[in-house]
Amino acid sequence: MAEIDRLGRLGQLVEERAEQMLTHVADLLAPVNLSRASYYNVRDGKTVRPLTYRKIEVALEWERGSIQRYLAGGPEPTPATTKLAPVPALKPVDVDAVVEAVKGSDLMPKAKEHLINQVHLLAMLPLELETPDIVVARKRRQSDKRHEL
Repeated sequence: MAEIDRLGRLGQLVEERAEQMLTHVADLLAPVNLSRASYYNVRDGKTVRPLTYRKIEVALEWERGSIQRYLAGGPEPTPATTKLAPVPALKPVDVDAVVEAVKGSDLMPKAKEHLINQVHLLAMLPLELETPDIVVARKRRQSDKRHEL
């Protein structure tokens, strides 16, 4: 099969797999930081960078390197046999207790200030890190805080 035919078939496989996963394209692309343009280039049978193929593999839960093997004449990409374990839910931390512990430590004042700032920044992160829509969760949390005021 010529490379141009394989690129076209790869595009079909990408589209079929995305449909099998029953999710919106944006939901597939966001966790791997892949642009719609790059996704559509692959889907339309155009050549892209190796990193783009890797991101497609991750988004579609295909075996690592399976796209490059396919383009080199190997079998069609298939779903990965093992999935990454979900990230366990994070437990809330008492930010005030951490800040007090840092203040009472023997650290230099600049180091204390830096650590306290980092603790406050980390406290603003969403606890739903195991989901692919971190940005949505963060925006929802910020919106909720605005409504509380």
